[in-house]
Amino acid sequence: MVQNCCLWAKTDPFMSVRTHLLTTGICAELYLHAPSSETIIGYLSDKMHTSIEGAIHIVSYLCAVHDIGKMHPAFQKKNPNWQNGLGDEAQRLLLDAELIQNGFRHEYYSGEVMRRIWKKRGMKTRTCMIWSTVLSIHHQKPKPKMQLPPKNETWIFMQNEMEEEMATRFLQHEQLSVPDSVDSVCMLVSAIIVLMDWVSSSSLLEDAEGRTEHEIREKAKYALNLYGLISESVFPQISSFRSMWPFITSPRPLQIACDMLSADAPLTIVEAPMGEGKTEAALYQAARQCNHDSRRGIYMALPSQATSNQMHDRMDDMLKGISYGESRLLHGTAFLREELQTIFHTEDERTASIWTRPTRMGLLGANAVGTVDQAMSAVLLSRFSMIRLAGLMNKTLIIDEIHAYDMYMSEILEILLHWCRSLNIPVILLSATMRQVQKQRYLSCFGIDKIINNDYPMITQVDRMGNLLQIPIESAEHRCYLFQPYRIENDDDIIGRALEKTAHGGCLAILVNSVSRAQSIFERLQEKATTEIEVILFHSRFTVQNRSVIEEKCIRMFGRDRSNRPAKAILVATQVVEQSIDLDFDGMISELAPIDLLLQRAGRLHRHQGNERPQGMTEPILEVILPPASNSPDLEHRYGISGFIYDPFLLYNTEGELERTRKIRIPEDVRAIIENVYRNMTDENREAWLKRHFQGELMTAQAKGISWPVPMDDSFFPAEGTYQFSLSELGDGFESASEASTRLGDESVRVSFCTEKEFERLKQGQMDQESIRRAYLNSASIRIAEIHEDKDVFQIHQGKLNGIWCLRGETEAVITGRRIINDATIGIRWEGNA
Repeated sequence: MVQNCCLWAKTDPFMSVRTHLLTTGICAELYLHAPSSETIIGYLSDKMHTSIEGAIHIVSYLCAVHDIGKMHPAFQKKNPNWQNGLGDEAQRLLLDAELIQNGFRHEYYSGEVMRRIWKKRGMKTRTCMIWSTVLSIHHQKPKPKMQLPPKNETWIFMQNEMEEEMATRFLQHEQLSVPDSVDSVCMLVSAIIVLMDWVSSSSLLEDAEGRTEHEIREKAKYALNLYGLISESVFPQISSFRSMWPFITSPRPLQIACDMLSADAPLTIVEAPMGEGKTEAALYQAARQCNHDSRRGIYMALPSQATSNQMHDRMDDMLKGISYGESRLLHGTAFLREELQTIFHTEDERTASIWTRPTRMGLLGANAVGTVDQAMSAVLLSRFSMIRLAGLMNKTLIIDEIHAYDMYMSEILEILLHWCRSLNIPVILLSATMRQVQKQRYLSCFGIDKIINNDYPMITQVDRMGNLLQIPIESAEHRCYLFQPYRIENDDDIIGRALEKTAHGGCLAILVNSVSRAQSIFERLQEKATTEIEVILFHSRFTVQNRSVIEEKCIRMFGRDRSNRPAKAILVATQVVEQSIDLDFDGMISELAPIDLLLQRAGRLHRHQGNERPQGMTEPILEVILPPASNSPDLEHRYGISGFIYDPFLLYNTEGELERTRKIRIPEDVRAIIENVYRNMTDENREAWLKRHFQGELMTAQAKGISWPVPMDDSFFPAEGTYQFSLSELGDGFESASEASTRLGDESVRVSFCTEKEFERLKQGQMDQESIRRAYLNSASIRIAEIHEDKDVFQIHQGKLNGIWCLRGETEAVITGRRIINDATIGIRWEGNA
């Protein structure tokens, strides 16, 4: 008779089903016993109504039986080498494998095996259904139409024997039951099963067959440490704001108020003007919450790559100050860092290798900074999205600029907040210009139906009992900005105005809403400006390498450190400098945008107090470019390209508000003026309001269609059979398929400008580390309706550059018959663009 130890789970090298299941269970034990998992196992213990050890037993057991479905003739027959030399009994056991359909999925059969065993053991039907579904989705592949059990009952005997061994070793005397918060517990356990399966399938444990359990434990512990999944440390104890930020000798009122806050609040919302120290306050509060719950670290989520880059440096400085390592940067730039080289003997090899790279493990490790998309993707219907949720599970989540997202992204964020509440993940939201309706929606995710106080600045908390705490804050600085609207007929008028304002020196910013307009103004400005004025262009359509250089140059020239500040300079930029980047300008000219975004832009005007300003720019004046008087009154066409980028309803209301209100006091007027712009409906803007409302409803519906449902306490949504994890797997660049799903209507693709030699090497699949690095540094995101392969263009479908289109030509190339230019100063543009 064939013994259990002969049934294979992995090939090359051989690993038996028994060894793989044992190894996976051991990995889970080590993971859950680690101090870095204290929050996770504490949560599971509470929801499963058992002790910490009891919860570890249950989860380790589930990990250990996850692949018991490989004990089936249809799976065993997939390896012809295994069958060589088998006796007559083994050959007879494999005969009915021919009767099994080609679509056999061992993970779904694992669920069926365990459901059979548990039912025979007297477990309730609902309990069986829930936990068998958890086992069935660990590869998140489509469910086959039919899974036939083997005809020979010897297989059943072997399955029973294997489960009994794993239950004796891991489950011991614990009993499976329906937990509280079923959705959340099951998705968390699913993530643990997937991660432990990957670790036990890695090359670091490929020689586990024949080793003692002690030897397997030592190797598993090494692997878990190497991948950053376990640590002996949690976030260090922070005694005071000053201990975390020693260089801030006089904390601002907002920062002082943090000591009045609960360190155990599910939700904290910080609303305050730019420059009030929200970031430091949020990180301090996050540290307090990490200390309270023994959490491992913080994830800081920001709107864009540029804002993430600068915040990453600030986070690292803070972590070094408290001797707690460094943070990971989670977006495309991190792709350029050194990666672990590991082979995974699993059908999820590609995904597992991506997730265990340092760039991706940041979300599963201690501290990380990245785009908000990384957090939002935790609740998308993409494969293994729940691993992101497991990564957030032992962290405090901070989301900056929470006001900056449209209805589509906001809907996904609300779903994420519901899951955070259910999983006890503390959330801190930051905003300078959040509307009350937005605030109410986010509070509703935590059970609060009504805002009591509309003061501003304000810290709002929801405690564990569901009570609302609101603390009005005195602003550290009271400012007054003058908004001067101008109806300018053409870009030459803007250029003339900029040169006039910098005649006596100073640093001026011209902020426009589109890349093409920024490029046009920059080129005309270069023609007209004297050599004493340094003119710079910054937008999103540069290659990775060039954008990084320009970003660092902007921070060096216009940042807090004034030692490199030029006597005369003009920065022409798009929205990339609008939020979270610490820049300071003496003067500013801005294209019309919604009022909250204009206030954000104004936050870069005279940002650092006490600095001497040049003649003509001694007052913080934001000059706003309105559409020419000759433009159509029809809001569909009145604002040109800006009307496609921003809601015409908001542009119209902002235009009217600026005609009535020139001086805006910060913080006194912020709340009222934003609410006026977003709520004011007139006969003139009624049609635009209706369109805005309809688009908002459509965006919400689209977001719900690609996201998980809100978590339920009494059911597990994958068991309902109506949800499929069908979105593309996560990629490695800025615009992976899943991340693109978090931003509606993004038709961007990533292209790489290659030399002739590099183009041919990549086309032939010769992708050494340096070639990959160069290709990515020379890549950029562009918007294009369609792109096709030809002799000068091809797409990579494997490895770290998967999904990137390679273009023949380092400085110019041809795509679908059109020439595209890559210029280090201008950025990327189509030939003939104005």
